[in-house]
Order: sequence, then structure tokens, then C-alpha cells
Amino acid sequence: MIIALTVGLSALNMSAEENARPQRPRSGPGEGGPDGPHHKMMIPPLIAALDANHDSTISADELANASAALKTLDKNNDGQLTMEEIRPMPPKGAGEHKDGEHKDGPPPRGPRPDGDKNFHPPVPPVLAALDANGDKTISADEIANASAALKKLDKNGDGQLTKEELRPELPPRGDK
Repeated sequence: MIIALTVGLSALNMSAEENARPQRPRSGPGEGGPDGPHHKMMIPPLIAALDANHDSTISADELANASAALKTLDKNNDGQLTMEEIRPMPPKGAGEHKDGEHKDGPPPRGPRPDGDKNFHPPVPPVLAALDANGDKTISADEIANASAALKKLDKNGDGQLTKEELRPELPPRGDK
């Protein structure tokens, strides 16, 4: 009986120590967790500007403030947002070996690894909603209309945009 009590107390103590240690958050592929790379995915500047409190949800207040948030991305103060301001390129040399070759395959915006040169990644829904005329520039008028344009992405009508509503819909993969 003493042995059973000792073993039981030891197990309880080990469990308490395990719970006292800070736990690394679990996440899925690409999010820096055990199932993905050892770094977190970079949040696009467009989303970072809109999600002021960085809780991965664009709240009703953040939607109402969308125009002002977007203006913070206008680096050259011309009243409009270009692709370079919205989705800047990585710094020169990022992701390259000393010989200039990319560490992880082809350059980020190049052809797919399978050679499909006609592949174009889906336009993020936020960008599609804001760039109403599709000219790859968010004009002053489109910035002024940002709140109304973004509200169209609210699929469940709860007044906020969740991660799921902000993700592009990917085309179905063909069987190979």
C-alpha cells in the first residue's frame, strides 16, 4: 500500500510539473507548430493594417476604421495603394544561398514547381474586395469605400471578418 501511494504521488507530482511549464501553442502546417515549419507565417501588411489588435479577426470597429488603417500603408503619400505598398517583395537576398539560388525551390512569384507557367495564385479576397476595378491599385475612392467593400466578405453576417472569411478559396486539386 505504501508503494502504491508513493507511485501515485509521484505521478501526481509529475503531472503538476508538466502543467506548470509554459506550453508551446499547437498550430497547423505553416504556422510554426509541430506540424509545420519552425517559423510563423508572415501576416500580409494589408491584413496587419486592418487588424489593429492583431487577434486574427477584423472586428466591426476595425471595419469602420478600414479607410484610416489603409492610409497608413501609403508610403509615398500619393493617396492610393500600389502592389508594392500592399504586398512588398521580400528583402533582396532573402531565401537565397550564397550562389544566388533559392533555398526552397523557385522564387516566390515564379512558375510552380511542376512547371505550370500559366499558374496564377488566387487573389486574396480582401484585395479583390478593395480593388473594385481590378487594376492592381487601390485608388483614393476605393480606400474611401473600404468599409463597405470589406463588409461584403462577411459571409455569416456577424459584423466581423474571421480568418476563414479572409482566406482565398483554392481550386480543387486534380488527382494525379
